[in-house]
Amino acid sequence: MVHIVMKEGEYTMTIYGLIKQQKFADAIHILSRELEKHPKSRPALSLLGYCYYQIQDFYNASEWFYRALDKGGEAKAIAFDISKAFDKVWHTGLLRKLSSYGVSGNIFKIIESFLSNRSIKVVLDGQHSSSYSVTSGVPQVSILGPILFLIYINDLPDILTPKVALFADDTTIYSYHDKKPTLVDCLQGAFELEKDLTSATAWGSQWLKPYIKSVAKLASAKVASLYQARHFLTLDSILYLYKSQIRPCMEYCCHIWGGSSNDALSHIDKVQKRIVNIVGPALAANLQPLSHCRNVASSVFWNSLPSSCFPDSYNLQSFKSSVNRYLALQSSFFLFHYSELTKSFPEVEEYKLFYAQSLYKSFAFQDAMKATYLIENQKLATSIIKLQAAIKYTEDDVQGAKSLVDQIPSDDPDTEEERYKEASQKFTTAMNILGYRADLSYNIALCHYKQKHYAPALKHIADIIERGIKEHPELSVGMMTEGIEVRSVGNTKVLHDTALIEAFNLKAAIEYQLKNFNAAKEALTDMPPRSDTELDPVSLHNQALMNVEEKPTEGFEKMQFLLQQNPFPPATFGNLLLLYCKYQYYDLAADVLAENSHLTYKYMQPYLFDFLDAIITQQSSPEEGFRKFDEIAVHHTDTLRKLTKQVQEARQNNNEEAVKKAVNDYDECLERYISVLMAQAKIYWDRENYLAVEKIFRKSVEFCNENEVWKLNVAHVLFMQ
Repeated sequence: MVHIVMKEGEYTMTIYGLIKQQKFADAIHILSRELEKHPKSRPALSLLGYCYYQIQDFYNASEWFYRALDKGGEAKAIAFDISKAFDKVWHTGLLRKLSSYGVSGNIFKIIESFLSNRSIKVVLDGQHSSSYSVTSGVPQVSILGPILFLIYINDLPDILTPKVALFADDTTIYSYHDKKPTLVDCLQGAFELEKDLTSATAWGSQWLKPYIKSVAKLASAKVASLYQARHFLTLDSILYLYKSQIRPCMEYCCHIWGGSSNDALSHIDKVQKRIVNIVGPALAANLQPLSHCRNVASSVFWNSLPSSCFPDSYNLQSFKSSVNRYLALQSSFFLFHYSELTKSFPEVEEYKLFYAQSLYKSFAFQDAMKATYLIENQKLATSIIKLQAAIKYTEDDVQGAKSLVDQIPSDDPDTEEERYKEASQKFTTAMNILGYRADLSYNIALCHYKQKHYAPALKHIADIIERGIKEHPELSVGMMTEGIEVRSVGNTKVLHDTALIEAFNLKAAIEYQLKNFNAAKEALTDMPPRSDTELDPVSLHNQALMNVEEKPTEGFEKMQFLLQQNPFPPATFGNLLLLYCKYQYYDLAADVLAENSHLTYKYMQPYLFDFLDAIITQQSSPEEGFRKFDEIAVHHTDTLRKLTKQVQEARQNNNEEAVKKAVNDYDECLERYISVLMAQAKIYWDRENYLAVEKIFRKSVEFCNENEVWKLNVAHVLFMQ
């Protein structure tokens, strides 16, 4: 580490500014030379000379605005910037981007060292707090900081339309018409802006700390302070402080972000639920839900739009043909138009459905449910049930949503299996027309994997690996140097085009499902080698899972790291909890489950949640844990009997496809049932009550007498007696 020793005396800002500008220019020159070697870095070069180009962007935007207004047209613009932008640069993500732009060697190591091992602590009156590691942010007063930030946001303009002006962390997207716009023009402009907003939000969710989550975290910390001080305050005072100091922060600009997903908004809503728990439901009875504020704010905002957006009279017949292009849009902005369409064309039932969907998107759940009751077309029955289920689920009526989902016909084309089958056919057709392509072949293999057709999936994977290694033998280094430290091949475009990483990961997943654990490990070992900072989330997850037996601590750390990223592999959450329970870290499992309750319904199947809940409960209350396991076991036995009947009926009808599906479902259910039995048996095994263990196994003989794990454990119990 190099410490700068400043000379005594005063320094003028002019001299310091000149020195810093010179160092800034030197840093740009060094990085530019490195970036020029890589074709993917061309956009980065324009960013490094950002002053002229970005000011020119804003000049061009202003010119278009003036030109549109001079000709009686219209211009719309949305300006946004990244709050505390320099503090949100994710170090690992930045290093990955630098690597993808071709920065390597000593330059890469210097930047990696510059970002590594940073920590912060608070000093107050000579007292020091503990140090905390910093995994995001670049120093604003440093020479490298601004350059690294520009490289970090280098790909943001790529996902937006050409009508974008960017200056550092300030971004403006706009649309304009140089003549008086028609209603369709207004819709087109709004559609473009909404599309850009969605893209920018997705980019921010991937590379920056989400806004809603950060607001909820700050509000939650303030509520925690109120909870700690509850013995010194009256309940009325706590409620007053919440309404005056905390709630306004969670309502600020809610008309902008109020259309976010329910999963994101749940972070905000849970804060108010904590206050209700503190002051009691009676005192909080008049406290309006936060969703009410968002709905009102959105209504006021959209109703305040210029009347030119909603002309009083227009040719409905021509408008009908034009607006069909936008029927898929389900935002509150188009609520007015769907309402008008249902009035003007009451015979078109599809308009009524889209109107109900737009009400749902505008958070008017009760009105949306009422609107579904007015639709009589039986062809739309399945779509109506799905919308009603979505409304119930959003209102936290999980049982009501589940009962509606159960009403969806089994032959519904929107079922997961049918979608993968259709996707596989489309990918195959595309490859027949375009010839072999690694990405198409991989997607076909993935569709087979999702349908549990492992043999054809492995065939496509073998083809991808064989072609990739044959065309690029330098990427076979992982297969030829097992157990030897080798140099990283990097995240090059060639590696991406061959789809080798994806193929090896999928092969490992298939072998793992087939219980061929050594083959699964070999698949990951054969993968072209990369450093930890270069690994994609799926590879990192799979390596952590496969090597957890030898390096459990490292595996837990990698899983925890992935859980903090967005997005992460969906299986990460459940696998981390299962591993904690496997190694008897029940307290850690309970903490992770409590801290990430919002992920439960999104990433965890109900049966897995119930199983983990029973395991964790068992540690403090074995009887209660056994009761929960017993409920799960009864559910599994009922399912197994139904599946047995389905297998018999399919065989009688000579339906091989149905037989195969029913047998696969039976095997899956049996595996879950065995896990529950073993957890139940362990409760009495730990008490050395082997007779009770034997009774548990005897009750399950109807389904498990051919299972090897079950037979081994029965033999062990009999031996102990």
